[in-house]
Amino acid sequence: MKIKSLRLENFRAIASAYHVFDGKNAAIYGANGTGKTTVANAVCWLLCGAPATGEKDFSPQTSDTHNLHHRDELSVESGGTIVSICKDFYEKWTKKRGSKSPECTGHVTDYFINDVPVKKSEYEKKVAELLGGLTAEQAKTLLLLGYFAEQVKPDARRAALFEMCGDIDDDEVIKSNGLEAIYAFLAQPGEQDVRYTIDEYREIAKSRRKKLNKELDTIPARIDEQSKNIEGVTDEATAKAAADKATTDYKAALQAEEDASRSNARDVRRAVIEGKKAELAAKRTEYEQKRAERYRENQAKMSVLANERNKKDWNVHVKELEVRTADENVQALETERESLLAEFREVAAKVWDEGNEICPTCGQHIQPEKVAQMRAAFNQEKSAHLEDLNNRGKQTCAKELIAEAKSVLEAKKVELEKAKADAEAAKNAVVEAANEQQPVGSSFDETDEARALVAEIANLEAEPDGDENREQVEAASAKTQAAKEALDAANLAYSAARNATATRKRIEELEEQQRECSAELDKYEEGLHLCDEFTRAKARAITESINQHFDGVKWQLFREQINGGLEQVCNPIVETSGGWVEYKSANTAAQVNAGLAIIDALNKFHGTELPVIIDRAESVTNVKKVNEQIIRLVVSEKDTDLRIVLE
Repeated sequence: MKIKSLRLENFRAIASAYHVFDGKNAAIYGANGTGKTTVANAVCWLLCGAPATGEKDFSPQTSDTHNLHHRDELSVESGGTIVSICKDFYEKWTKKRGSKSPECTGHVTDYFINDVPVKKSEYEKKVAELLGGLTAEQAKTLLLLGYFAEQVKPDARRAALFEMCGDIDDDEVIKSNGLEAIYAFLAQPGEQDVRYTIDEYREIAKSRRKKLNKELDTIPARIDEQSKNIEGVTDEATAKAAADKATTDYKAALQAEEDASRSNARDVRRAVIEGKKAELAAKRTEYEQKRAERYRENQAKMSVLANERNKKDWNVHVKELEVRTADENVQALETERESLLAEFREVAAKVWDEGNEICPTCGQHIQPEKVAQMRAAFNQEKSAHLEDLNNRGKQTCAKELIAEAKSVLEAKKVELEKAKADAEAAKNAVVEAANEQQPVGSSFDETDEARALVAEIANLEAEPDGDENREQVEAASAKTQAAKEALDAANLAYSAARNATATRKRIEELEEQQRECSAELDKYEEGLHLCDEFTRAKARAITESINQHFDGVKWQLFREQINGGLEQVCNPIVETSGGWVEYKSANTAAQVNAGLAIIDALNKFHGTELPVIIDRAESVTNVKKVNEQIIRLVVSEKDTDLRIVLE
């Protein structure tokens, strides 16, 4: 499509203008404020429904003018046919019942094709044909130099570039880069010939890796805690051997004491005493073992509940911080809103000072035309200031934003109350568990049963033995007592050793769990590494495929991160005399020629040939040759009126 001519009437301070381009490349020369940008806005408004400057709520109406038609007409050549499209924008005045004069009740836009009035839908259909079926946003990327590289968001740029290169088969990338090992990781468990996608496996692996790392962080502490419980405890085999020897020694001492006894009555009594002592020892051992087991069970239960209580208390702390933050946010928004409202009222109250209509030098009234301009400037500045305040309010502290912030605050308060309730419940659970703990009890020697046996033994021992072999019997009895004490100590050590054996088994289980977790983590790390290699390989393939479409421009679509991952970007890289540099860092001339290369490639892909508007073209001396019609806007201080030069 080539632009033949552009006619403007009452369009943005241009009363009347007719510019002929005749489908050729052209340069529009003019000083600042002479209407170069207005020409670009007029072309874009007709073809894209929006100005080239991106101005919101764009209107072609000249400020402070009424009852005028603001007409924009463009003549283009497309497919060998010349077509004229036109928009006529004007005010709608209505005289309401009971009113003496009509009032402006809105604006109307009429549409024309080849001077024939048409409906808006017919106009838009025709424009779409002229644009080769492109959307208004796509057309902007071709009409306005730099729009694609500077104004289009990176994700949209990526989508447009990916559309150019088409899809790249994952299996082809895997096989061509020797990454077939990744298939073993992508296979879904229990499913034959069914695989996860790369992204699905990556999410699964990252989630599992996080859990494994968390588990590996806690296992050493658990092993250390268990190890402390068995420090200095003899192994079970050694303790059993010592207990067996103590039993043998005790039996031998009993036998020796019996041999030293000469009286049958005394022997019977001594046998009864030893039997009672053996009974006392057996019951003591059994009692202490049960007592130790109850203590361990109570400690384990209290440990679990205490940990849960600590977690709930920490959650309360976190929720309190969130409530405080949300409350401060609400206060900040309300303070900002009050400040902007106060400033808005202050600006709205400003009125035109008629003293400004008197010349401060000569004291005469300033010419009415000048006064009108001064009033218009004052009103425009005031209106712009109010609009700016209103926009700032909408963006930063609108009622909806404050309401949303208050809603967040209330939600955080509810979460805090729930967290407090959970913490209180956890605390009560600890108290209840402490009250309901199994009683450990005092030592066996403090029980009534032990006291009764001790008293019975003491009574039996208090009975007289007679004088026969008293010294031998007393010596043998002393040895028996010593052997009995040694046996008790050995039995206690053996009981502790058996408990330590169970603890060592638990430590071995934790160590095995640690090894299994490490092995599984290594597997997922390997799978994630292969995923990263695949992503890099596919990124290279996509980048190479896209860059084949462009001359003098490359696209950086992926950027290596510090952690080894890839960040999705969409940055143009421009070829300059000094090498390849980022578009944003290149000089103006390089940016202009890169923009033309991008537009040329996009036109080839879409099968179109739309004209290109280059703003600030005075800074470029050597413009890249392309197939499209180029219209350059050149700042020229000497040209107080627009001057068009055709190639």
